Amino acid sequence: MSDSTGRTPASTLLARLPPRLSARRLFWSGVVLLVTGVVVQNYLFLALFAIVGEDGLNYPGVSTVTSTLSLLLTPLGAGFLVVSFVGRSLERRRVISARRVSVAPRTISPPALTAPVLLIIGTLLTILGTVLTLNLGQWVSEMATHTSIAGDLLSIFGGPLQSALLPLGLFLVPTSFVVRLIDAETDERAGDGPLGPGTLPHTTRR
Repeated sequence: MSDSTGRTPASTLLARLPPRLSARRLFWSGVVLLVTGVVVQNYLFLALFAIVGEDGLNYPGVSTVTSTLSLLLTPLGAGFLVVSFVGRSLERRRVISARRVSVAPRTISPPALTAPVLLIIGTLLTILGTVLTLNLGQWVSEMATHTSIAGDLLSIFGGPLQSALLPLGLFLVPTSFVVRLIDAETDERAGDGPLGPGTLPHTTRR
């Protein structure tokens, strides 16, 4: 059956997918998914082992589910978080096109980071994530021979940082180029502002 517009229920559902999310919702969805992925990847197996024991972990599907969640959630969260910066640039362009004035965001999510800053952060996170991935196991083994605060901190935070930094950095680097393209077009549209080429007066939403 079809509705008055001639669409079937299936086509109507497909037309609504994926849901339209603001940059803010993309940002916080990414944060939640990323944190959940890091926790699952580093602590879920240990938690299940403490609760159900080794026999419980041998149940069919338990290992598959935990491995799948560990594999998917962290990069998915990193992707949502990074794409929110693209969404923010698009929202800024839409506001400038509609009002011919730049509007300060109501919240700091996502933060207003320029393309060069995104590129620098992405590069640094990629380097740090790569170094951790290649050396974390060796560092933990070496520090396990003697007790130290640095060794304890590395054992606690090394795994989560290794899980989060590399995908974030790898996504941020190409995203910075997309944000640069969007911002350049936005600045060209705003080039006739009264403060000079590429500038517009700033107002703040109340």
